[in-house]
Amino acid sequence: AFAIHGLRIMDSEKGLFVSMPSRKDGENYREVFHPVSSEAREELNKKVLAAYEQKLTEEQSQEQDETETLSEDESQAPVTQTM
Repeated sequence: AFAIHGLRIMDSEKGLFVSMPSRKDGENYREVFHPVSSEAREELNKKVLAAYEQKLTEEQSQEQDETETLSEDESQAPVTQTM
């Protein structure tokens, strides 16, 4: 097992992709971590993007639950009338 810090999910014309952590070396950037084969890169991309999509789905579900709870609370609020 290993931990990689600094991965970024980027959106391009071709879709989402994983950007490896990098640092500036003079005028250029060099990847601090990178897979050594195309198969390893594909597998890493697949796993990272799957985790990203799962997190998005969880957050959207949580937001929807919170919205529904607020709607239910408003519909159950007592109606008051003053004269």
